[in-house]
Amino acid sequence: MRSLAIILLSCTLIFPAFTQTTKPKKADASKTAKKTTAAKPTAAKAKPKSTTAKPTAAKAKPKPTATKSTASKPKPTVTPVKAPDENAEWEKAAALTDAVARIAALRAFVKTFPKSERTAQAAELIVTTGSNFGNEKLRAGDTAAAAAAFTQAVKDVSVPIADQLFKDVLSKFPGDLFRGGERVAAFEIARMLEEKCAQNAAQLLGIANFYMSIENGGEARRVAELAIKHEPENKAVYLTLGLANRMDFRLDDSAAAYAKALEIDPASMPARRGLAEMKRALGRADEAAGLYREILAGDEAHLPARTGLILALFESGKRTEAEQELARSLDANPGNVILLAGAAYWYASQKEGPKAIELAQRAIATEPRFIWSHIALARGFMLTRRPLDAERTLIAARRYGNFPTLEYEIASARVMAGFYREAAEELAKSFSIKDGILVTKLGGRVEAESADFITLLARERQASIA
Repeated sequence: MRSLAIILLSCTLIFPAFTQTTKPKKADASKTAKKTTAAKPTAAKAKPKSTTAKPTAAKAKPKPTATKSTASKPKPTVTPVKAPDENAEWEKAAALTDAVARIAALRAFVKTFPKSERTAQAAELIVTTGSNFGNEKLRAGDTAAAAAAFTQAVKDVSVPIADQLFKDVLSKFPGDLFRGGERVAAFEIARMLEEKCAQNAAQLLGIANFYMSIENGGEARRVAELAIKHEPENKAVYLTLGLANRMDFRLDDSAAAYAKALEIDPASMPARRGLAEMKRALGRADEAAGLYREILAGDEAHLPARTGLILALFESGKRTEAEQELARSLDANPGNVILLAGAAYWYASQKEGPKAIELAQRAIATEPRFIWSHIALARGFMLTRRPLDAERTLIAARRYGNFPTLEYEIASARVMAGFYREAAEELAKSFSIKDGILVTKLGGRVEAESADFITLLARERQASIA
């Protein structure tokens, strides 16, 4: 018992001491928690958990405040970027004289100021600058560079194309390149322009005129017919179609086109004259004479109409009246080549060689490039049994052009002179026989066939009426 009493007494003395040692640690933790709660009241409200669940929060070190960081490291001063000045950039680009640099600057201007009022002007200036650059290369003989510049200019042009820009600049590209030897590029640019102005009849006619300038009646006709789809009541379209058909020896179609133009505008002198010429070409001389008189009623000094009337009078058998008018007209206009050559050809057709020779020589002396004057003169020589003079006359005419009728006339003169082999060689240049039918290319372009030379070549003579 004594031992038990001693053990109890010892426990009694040890327990209070143990209790005093542990409680201060709890008290310290409680104080730390209170300090943390005081520093972060929001966190304490958001998560009211026991202090034992947030040991990390008790140990967390306060982060340095932004004020202290800013005070220690001041922010660098930011210089605002100055916006480009539209007027200054425009003047700078427009003032450049080097074409390549100017185009690049204008492209940059459009990109920088896409909503500028000068955007359209800049786009047009890009095209005209490219055109001028191409023309410089063309004059220098660098046709490939010219073709590249013109092609790019067409690509750059906006749709719809301004009429003045098309007329003064773009429409000239194909013809300039064709004459410069860049024929492939000329046709490519013509097609590109056609696509861009497909809705503009007037501009399409500009392209058709290029084709007619190189004697491509088929393409001219195609483009004119495309223009008619957009403006079926435009007389200019039918005038172009009439000429294109005539160029391709489609004389009936040509007459129909001129008649339509005259229907649209009864006061149109070009339409009336074109129709009169086709009436003559088709052998309707009386109808042609009536149309010529209508023109002269409004303009007595209209020389082409006067010329046409005189020749129509010859062709309709009114020789006396025709010769009276011929004398009066030649007194007033002695250098009227078309009248001189036409009358000479008519006298040759009537077997009046000397008169044909006289008038044809006068025509050639005035203007040697009209080949039908040479043909009329050669026929006059042959009627007077001078085939060698006829051959020399026709060979001399070759310097101004060549087509099947001219070669046929040369062969005829050689046959009369007895040079049969040479005549056959001449005919072989333009004529062939297919299944017993004569075949040639009228004007060197349009294939035609017939059973005899006279019928085959009639269209060339008829188309030359004007």
